[in-house]
Amino acid sequence: MSQNKQPTLPTVVVFADGQNINLLEQSQSIIACAKTLGHISQLSAYHNWRQLKQAKAQKLQADGWLCIDIAGNGKNRLDKMLIHHCQQLCSTLKPDIIVLVTGDRDFRCLIESCQGRGQRIVVIGRRNYMSHCFHRLIPQGVHYLEDLRMPAAA
Repeated sequence: MSQNKQPTLPTVVVFADGQNINLLEQSQSIIACAKTLGHISQLSAYHNWRQLKQAKAQKLQADGWLCIDIAGNGKNRLDKMLIHHCQQLCSTLKPDIIVLVTGDRDFRCLIESCQGRGQRIVVIGRRNYMSHCFHRLIPQGVHYLEDLRMPAAA
């Protein structure tokens, strides 16, 4: 008796730079895009959440985002924390696909290290704010927020 095994979906983790992207407006379209890549195991949103109204973080949490508060205004503090957390997660969880929601070239080193481990990288960002280095590093992995479709209301 043969059993039909369902193919396993790739695991996807999403790390979003809330300073570069309006996550409140784009949350559902980012999630929908990530779901087309595989099974989402984690959604992480980085921002100085204390500066925003609590309702904004709560809405994102309702969508499934883990809102990570980065207090202070140190240069690239948020980027460094996001990179550190992503490297930690990728060394333990070993996701198949990492989605970075940003446009900031500060993530180049992270992209190169993940690619070195054989992980696929996808970057979602705003068209006029996307670093050109992403096109060289991942020519097929750049998506623009303006092109993502909002999922239909249920």
